Amino acid sequence: MKPKPGGRSGTSYPARPGRNAPCPCGSGRKFKQCCAGAPAATAPAPADLRPQRALAQYRRALELRAAGKFAAARPCFAAAFAEGLADAAAFLDYARLLVLLGDLKEAEAQYRQALAVDPASAPACRELASLCFETDRHDEAADWFAAAVRHDPGDIVARHNLAHALFRSGRAADAIAALDAAIARAPGRVDLLVMQATLCERENDTARARLCAEAALAVDPANCSAAVLLARLALRRGEAGGALERLDGIDVVGAAAAQQVTWHGERGRALERLGRHAEAFAAYGQSKAVLARLQQAMPALDTATRSARMTAVEAGLSAAAWARLALPARETDPGPQPVFVLGFMRSGTTLIERMLGAHPQVAPLGELPFVADAADALAGELAGGFPQGLLALDAGRAHALLGAHRARYLDRVRQLSGDAGAARFIVDKAPFNAEHVGLIRLLFPQAPVIHAIRHPLDVVLSSYFTRFDDPQPWSASLAEAAALFVRIQDHLEAMAVRFPGGFDAVRYERLVAEPEAVMRPLLARIGLPWSADCLDFHRDARGVRTASYAQVARPLYRSSVERYRDFLPFIDPAAIATLRPAIAALGYALAA
Repeated sequence: MKPKPGGRSGTSYPARPGRNAPCPCGSGRKFKQCCAGAPAATAPAPADLRPQRALAQYRRALELRAAGKFAAARPCFAAAFAEGLADAAAFLDYARLLVLLGDLKEAEAQYRQALAVDPASAPACRELASLCFETDRHDEAADWFAAAVRHDPGDIVARHNLAHALFRSGRAADAIAALDAAIARAPGRVDLLVMQATLCERENDTARARLCAEAALAVDPANCSAAVLLARLALRRGEAGGALERLDGIDVVGAAAAQQVTWHGERGRALERLGRHAEAFAAYGQSKAVLARLQQAMPALDTATRSARMTAVEAGLSAAAWARLALPARETDPGPQPVFVLGFMRSGTTLIERMLGAHPQVAPLGELPFVADAADALAGELAGGFPQGLLALDAGRAHALLGAHRARYLDRVRQLSGDAGAARFIVDKAPFNAEHVGLIRLLFPQAPVIHAIRHPLDVVLSSYFTRFDDPQPWSASLAEAAALFVRIQDHLEAMAVRFPGGFDAVRYERLVAEPEAVMRPLLARIGLPWSADCLDFHRDARGVRTASYAQVARPLYRSSVERYRDFLPFIDPAAIATLRPAIAALGYALAA
């Protein structure tokens, strides 16, 4: 009902003229003959204010983000998009904010929104690639970095990162080619030359590594990374004195922490080769101390959590439970089948993998994360986690769930080993698959499982002396490394008796002393004929992504057997006490 003039609404309206009154339009005619029959004039429709509101919210979001008020900026972005904002730059800005807030899942969605609007956005490609890299999806990261380079060929940072992602995804030759292309565009970039030298050395192309490191020093004579790499190459040539002299001539006071880690580590190796074991032990310790500080903010699974997971498997996965839930063995699974080599880091897993991988019917694929990924997925899919949630399922549902994970594992293996030719088997040598051996036996009940064994003190000491690519906080302490070694060894012993046939044990010390005597029966148990190529594994040492890449480029040697003897006076007594029962149980002795 229209309010009356002066009514409660406070709004006044002009009085309507009588029908016989003059028309207020000024025509001189009566109102009933003029405008009375015309439709009432309507006010013009208000302009659509949504674009202006969206832009205002977007500008406010950017202001808040610039002021460091990240949480307050988020709803402003959401409001702008609710008002219809669909600009690639806005999606990109929102993704950047979400990265700052730590919401990587939603950030990835926004990067993809930006690329849906503007597929040629090099910044969106590059930043999405970085996000994939940080979440360990190196193949995806490489694809997006490659897209960034296509859209912006002059982006040297993207080219550098492309090489890094390619290398981490196991495509070393492609990584080196990417660096070649980057260096062709920016020949004076020292970081590119150093990375090229590093990758060549990791691929055991030592001649080219030396040339690239020298080229880097020609541009920047004070470059610490290039100088340390030349010292490492000298060590590989057996020139320990020259390596130490070069290292001691480097000023590392202002060097980055990562460079200091490498410098201390290489000094430790040089000093050890020269028989100066007390100084070597101290240098190794300094390297690990700097590394621990460098990696302290990086995500890593703590020892207590790992132990709790193993305890849950030991408690739940009895022999009877395994017999009920394990997938039936199948002879028709497509593609190469897995051989698992596991144990503890520095126990000889890489050597075993490379010797097996030299067989013409075997493809060595390195440390695959696929079993660990399946374990994490099952822990989230099952009410009660793994294995308790699996035990609550009937056999049919359990087989369906496990079958899906086995199929995914084999599919990922097929993708990774596409150029493996006639390979019947692949080698998955992730050492810490030892923690998931129960799941391995559920997924692949007949797959060969090889347990690499080495003197526990050699294993723990070598882990302490080694810089691992991924954070391994336990390795910064001999006592903690010893405790984890014992826990994993106990787990393997507890699980071995629950599965028919147990595991195939391979002792490092016997393998390097009598390689053929060890490898012949091992190949037979896998189902492979003997091949003398297994003894010439060092002739092709490319593609090794572990800390043992240099060792497996050499013929078998025995100098690492009982390496701990030279360092006994310096080893934490608590670590030795922890390891004594394992040393005896595995059939080793402790030197006096």
